Amino acid sequence: MGVVLQDDFLYEGTIRENILFPRPNATEEELQQAVHGAYVNEFTDRFEKGIDTLIGERGVKLSGGQRQTNFYCTCFVSAT
Repeated sequence: MGVVLQDDFLYEGTIRENILFPRPNATEEELQQAVHGAYVNEFTDRFEKGIDTLIGERGVKLSGGQRQTNFYCTCFVSAT
């Protein structure tokens, strides 16, 4: 079970780093399963660097919906 808050917080860094924050030792396969399960790839595929895109402090380079989707993905990674 995971909780995604309305007012989310992302760390300065990449999308990948934020997704893996609660479980940094997750495998690439687990990461990709979470990315596809939460549909994060639907917006990261449009970025030149994909999930390795820098998102800025508090995720300022992402929309509100993209930030929440990122948190769903984080929950998926945490649960595996």
